[in-house]
Amino acid sequence: MTRRIQITGRSFNARQVEHVSTGWIERVLWLALAMSIFGLIYIKFMNRYHTIWLDQLEKKHVELVRSRESLLLEKEKLLTYDRVERVAENRLHLHMPATKEMVSVRLPYAEA
Repeated sequence: MTRRIQITGRSFNARQVEHVSTGWIERVLWLALAMSIFGLIYIKFMNRYHTIWLDQLEKKHVELVRSRESLLLEKEKLLTYDRVERVAENRLHLHMPATKEMVSVRLPYAEA
């Protein structure tokens, strides 16, 4: 004996009602599955994208560090005492005065 259910003037047996409700749940589950797959693909794509971007930033960082180190070495080279003295003598025509040409100046705030 099957139970009959009447909805809005139509009669259905219990199996038909169960099948209709199961169909709705299946559709929702298929939609959830499709959204999950799409989300997984999107996350994998973004992971690849950001990994490539990170690698590019790391390469740029290494390049900038090397450039900084070479600039620091060049700065040290340019600031050595011998080089400064050579530039002062050759380009600016400055020289160390003789002892007779030196004058000592006593400043008032330098008294101890």
